[in-house]
Amino acid sequence: MTDSLLRKFPNLKFLSLERNHVCYISSDVFKNVKNLVELNVSYNKLKRLPIDLFLLSSNLSALDFSYNDLKTHTIYFTMSHSGVQCLDFSGNEIDYISHELLNYFPNLKYLNLEKNKISNISSGAFKSFAELVDLNLSGNKLRDLPDNLFNYNLRLQILNLSFNKLKYLREELFSPLTHLTTLILGFNLIQSFKFKILNSALNLRILDLDDITIEDDEENALNRFQELSIIIFKTLRYCQIYGINIRTCRPETNGVSSLSDLLSKPLLRVAVWGISVVTLVGNTLVLWGRFIYKDENRVLSIVIRNLAVADMLMGVYLLAIGLEDFNLRDMYNKEANKWISSWQCTFLGMIAMISCEVSVLILSFMSIERFIVIVIAPFNEAPSYFTCRSVTTSMIIIWIIGILLSVIPGIYWRESTRFYGLNGMCFPLHIDEAFMIGWQYSAFIFLGVNLLGLIIIGSVYLGMFISIRRIRRNTPLIHADSEIALRLFFIVLTDVLCSAPVIVLKIFTLLNVLVAPDVHAWVVVFVLPVNSAINPILYTFTVPKFRERLFKCCLRN
Repeated sequence: MTDSLLRKFPNLKFLSLERNHVCYISSDVFKNVKNLVELNVSYNKLKRLPIDLFLLSSNLSALDFSYNDLKTHTIYFTMSHSGVQCLDFSGNEIDYISHELLNYFPNLKYLNLEKNKISNISSGAFKSFAELVDLNLSGNKLRDLPDNLFNYNLRLQILNLSFNKLKYLREELFSPLTHLTTLILGFNLIQSFKFKILNSALNLRILDLDDITIEDDEENALNRFQELSIIIFKTLRYCQIYGINIRTCRPETNGVSSLSDLLSKPLLRVAVWGISVVTLVGNTLVLWGRFIYKDENRVLSIVIRNLAVADMLMGVYLLAIGLEDFNLRDMYNKEANKWISSWQCTFLGMIAMISCEVSVLILSFMSIERFIVIVIAPFNEAPSYFTCRSVTTSMIIIWIIGILLSVIPGIYWRESTRFYGLNGMCFPLHIDEAFMIGWQYSAFIFLGVNLLGLIIIGSVYLGMFISIRRIRRNTPLIHADSEIALRLFFIVLTDVLCSAPVIVLKIFTLLNVLVAPDVHAWVVVFVLPVNSAINPILYTFTVPKFRERLFKCCLRN
């Protein structure tokens, strides 16, 4: 691009060369357009700016060189451009900012360096910009910022540092910025943010801390910011702890809860109440039936009774959550922190965990027991160690293991209720906050114990299926054992269908794969508990004699 193009427009004030594949500009191109005020050369292929590019254009106020191929060493300015107030170098290849690079713009108010490759900024890089109001450094590779970087930018009001690689921020960094109204820090690597580093910025109105872990012991830390009206957090839980008095706090939901309700959607409430009622009624009938139905395999009956009790605990848990949702309807935000920090929430979380783990352990034991009875002793000559006494002892051990697995995190993190109180459901799945306190233990439970149980169950029933097919070809299989094996196969199938999504979701979360909040909601409210509601139908109501006895009892009553 040369000056011949602009000779016919000496009074030109606004010029846009956007998206014209410009790759070169001569140094005297603007010498005949001395009244030029705004220049836009964005989305081109510029690799270098001539030293004397704006030597004769003293009226410039806005320059836009965004989305070109400019690098730090290809940008030169040799004279002061006191009229320029807006400068945009976003979307280029700039990797370093020094005081010499941009010190020719003393009256600059807006500076955009977004989406470059800046990894380092010298301590005096912005010291010439006493009038700077808006600074955008988002989308770069910054890992650290000098203490005195903003010491000379006392008028700065808007600062965007999002999408960098900052791991920590020094307390002195924001001290000079008493006029700051908007601070955007989201999507950095900061793992322990405390609000005290913003003590000087009391005029803050907008604060973006998305994807940043907050660790501040002072729950009322934001009360000192009287002007703060919009704040963005990583999760809803932070809004419930720190943002109670903020007019607009986001996110407004985590899929399960919202700022107003523990269960944010009517369908979730219906699911919680429906599954809890079906679970409690179904397993109560199972226990009743197993106690009055005496001619059933006593060993298997002991196992199924214990499984029914474990499943009933899930119904109790869901019923308690449903009642709490009803009590806190339309005012959950004010009581949320109190609820998730309460011993009641921790206790309910333990009950849900006990139900899940005991159920998995009992199903694993049941699968192994059936495999031995059906495959190893196909003529119903079960090994002597499968007696009522030995099975009862096994059930006691399983309950002890399940209770210990649930109680240990509550005791170990007794100073913090956040293991069970990460969300209003009080269940430590660690999906919405994958690496919060106790995440290793949560991974051990769901990717260790539960996955191992799933593998054992699947392997045993695959072996049982192969063996039954082989035995049927050679010897007749006792019909009762065949019927029990088929019934338990469907029990295990439903357990696999309910457990597998949780395990897969947990793996995705640990791999930082984005999981939709609605998926998290339905896993906790529906997928996990539904197995406890289905089991009674599969392992008791499918037995013809039990159905006949239940039907006669209903007719008699």
